[in-house]
Amino acid sequence: MLTRDLNPNSRCIRKVVGKLGMLDSYNSHRIAKSYKIMSIETEIIAKLKSLSLEKQQQLLEFAEFLEYKSIPKRPRLSSKGLWVNLGIDITEANIHKARREMWSNFPK
Repeated sequence: MLTRDLNPNSRCIRKVVGKLGMLDSYNSHRIAKSYKIMSIETEIIAKLKSLSLEKQQQLLEFAEFLEYKSIPKRPRLSSKGLWVNLGIDITEANIHKARREMWSNFPK
């Protein structure tokens, strides 16, 4: 179960670490972390096997959705930066002239 005590000082972890002869704190924390990951993977696989084929497909689609959501998004480029290399210089007078042309044929 995910709520299992994964404290590096727990009896289960100390037993495993003691058998390997690595009782220092760093290694016991590392083993506890890998034990937790393997525990999650094992539980997910067990749950997956107990589901119907249709539910397994839904679970796969959800996992793909989570994977997609975790992809970092690129920031959008500014439109000012897009025109820098084109040599376009739009002045206030150009904007005023374009507005007059557009609105000149507009019915009143």
